Amino acid sequence: MEAEGASTLVLVSLAAMTGAWLIFLLPYGALSRLVSGSAGTNDFLEIATAAFASIWVALVVWASGWRQARRQQQMLSYANPLPPSSMPTNPQLQRLLGQARIELRLLGDPDRAIDRGGKITASPRVMAAAGSENRSYIVLLPALSFARLRNDTNALDAVLAHEVAHVVQRDLRLLAGLDTFLRTTLWFVPIAVALTIINSTATDIRDGANAGSALLASILGKSSIAVLPLLILLSLAMLRFTESYREALADSFAAHVIGASALARAENILSANEGGARAWTAFDRSEVLYSWRLIAMYGFSIGALYGYAPSPIAYLHSILPTESPLRLPLSVAFATLATFTIYAAAFVLSYILTSDRSPSSMADSAISRRLLLFATLSVVGGLATQTFPLMLSAVPIFDRFPDVARHDALPLLLANFADSATSIVTCTATGTLCAMASTGGRIGLWFLLGAVAILAGEIEPVLAPQYTFGLASFGVGAALMAYPSWNAVKRLMNASAVTISIATGAVVVIIGSWFGLGGPGCIAVSLEAASASASRAAQLDRAIYLERLATKFAPLNATGFLDLARLELASPAFSQDAIASAEMALRAPYLNGWSERFDVLVTAATSHLERRDPSDWRRAGDLLTMARDMWRRNLRLDPQNGVVLYYNSAIVACHYGADPLIPLGYLVAALGFISDDAKVAGVANAAIEDTDLTCVDLTDLTKPTSSTIDFFRGKPGDGTTESAINQALIHGIDREETARFLRLLIRARTHDNGG
Repeated sequence: MEAEGASTLVLVSLAAMTGAWLIFLLPYGALSRLVSGSAGTNDFLEIATAAFASIWVALVVWASGWRQARRQQQMLSYANPLPPSSMPTNPQLQRLLGQARIELRLLGDPDRAIDRGGKITASPRVMAAAGSENRSYIVLLPALSFARLRNDTNALDAVLAHEVAHVVQRDLRLLAGLDTFLRTTLWFVPIAVALTIINSTATDIRDGANAGSALLASILGKSSIAVLPLLILLSLAMLRFTESYREALADSFAAHVIGASALARAENILSANEGGARAWTAFDRSEVLYSWRLIAMYGFSIGALYGYAPSPIAYLHSILPTESPLRLPLSVAFATLATFTIYAAAFVLSYILTSDRSPSSMADSAISRRLLLFATLSVVGGLATQTFPLMLSAVPIFDRFPDVARHDALPLLLANFADSATSIVTCTATGTLCAMASTGGRIGLWFLLGAVAILAGEIEPVLAPQYTFGLASFGVGAALMAYPSWNAVKRLMNASAVTISIATGAVVVIIGSWFGLGGPGCIAVSLEAASASASRAAQLDRAIYLERLATKFAPLNATGFLDLARLELASPAFSQDAIASAEMALRAPYLNGWSERFDVLVTAATSHLERRDPSDWRRAGDLLTMARDMWRRNLRLDPQNGVVLYYNSAIVACHYGADPLIPLGYLVAALGFISDDAKVAGVANAAIEDTDLTCVDLTDLTKPTSSTIDFFRGKPGDGTTESAINQALIHGIDREETARFLRLLIRARTHDNGG
């Protein structure tokens, strides 16, 4: 039973890591260009290579297996049945050979084998008996190995029992198959990544980027490419451990069936008493079964899957039309998949460790430490696959590639660490409580109850924009967890100090997740959804009340404060409070995405301009300067806020008596961000009537010369208003003449015809 439990962890680890790699290879950039209709030949090649990686890997594995089977058949053609005098004498081993339909064969003539001493390089092996009706497997003994072992019957039986174990414990096909699949995937990863980098670099060069910068940006921009060597090394370590685990498990079986002393003699005979004869010799039973190596491997692989699994769902959601009926189920799947992955993995681990599958000698502190190690490595796996690569977007080189989503590194790490840690600790604690309760039976029921308790708070805001069920889910969760929690409390009364400390820490983290640390339990999510619903129903006061309450539960997150500031700006009764809310959003530790930071800067500046104390003008000017700098460096910002940014920048410039060309340039830029002609006309008319913009004198009807108009029709500069103005001045057009053209352009947009 112990081996079966540990084998489950290894199988899940290999499957999770393989799945994470296959998701990693998905070419989202090429797929986006395919959806938009701009895909080229390289994009189709990248999609065919990376998106169908699992198919190519499966074909390679199949071809490799077919080739190996042919080699084995050739070897078997030279093999003979084991002499009757050397057949196993152990009754249990004889029975196992018959039940598993295993035949023993000898490769070569042991009497002619030349023994030069030293360890044996061609060791006994087990293989499938392809094409045989009477046998399923064959254990093949090389002549030299048999020659050394035939004089020690028990040692020979121990070697045969070791090979039989691979069949009886079913790891020959399951573990070896997943091992081979992951190993082949690792060979395939560099090829697919290289194609992605080449395609991305070529696309940027076609768009006018420098070759060196384009290559570096492609390397840094590909998710996880910077941590790719680390992930590959960890995967290789996982493969080595899997081999060690399989062999140690088989040794344990042989020692149980034949005897540990016979197995030790066989090892000494085959290795000629040389150390390090096998990679797994250094691992004893207690080190492999439930060892820190196994738990660390399990935790990291689950964490990697936790980081990658929702990515395809998020991509599908992003390309669907707004009215698509698939958006809701995809939203639910996205909200729950990562959390459910961790919960299911924690339940499996906890069930194995706390049930009769684990060694009876394992103390509660040993179990607690293993659960803590699982949670820790899951967090590391999630951060390594998603957060660390995104942190690289803060590198200045991406200023040259403004179409890349940007983040501030340290706040991103802080936010994602808190979110991952609280989610994973909560899922691990819930999985442990339910697994402990299920040891007496009804495993499926307890697993389902735990899933309901952990997922209810995440699903509810997606399905219905209310907070009642979100809050009630904590009551439901408390009721569902009451029985397993009481059992845990009773066990804690006799537990070690280590276990009590770990349990206390988990409780603190879970409670913290309710109050904005992050994770699936944050009540603010439901309150924000309810506030948005009230706002759409024109219940502004109620929306503000709910959003304020949400900020109490999520004081580290900028989103709640930003939404609150916007609501307060829209309400005459609360507009003066918007400044405090917007400034709180700017100071929020989790504010990391450039898109949200840009929105916060614009909203904060607008809030200060509503009050207009002397200090407000200075603060608004500083905030708008920072926002314009972000706008120049990144195109993935909200164009609607871009209009507000440049319109308010014109107002501040007028307030400080700036050269009229500056606010005029801001106004023209603001109008250029609007695609709807009617909205352009509305903003242009508002600018003409705005008393804060009298410095630009939009009522001056003096027209520029035809040569000036012709110059600007040539679209001078790099396409920005600021560049066009500078080029006009360099060309010799005076400032007033340039201002006349800008006024004409603004007045022309007051008509609903695109001017």
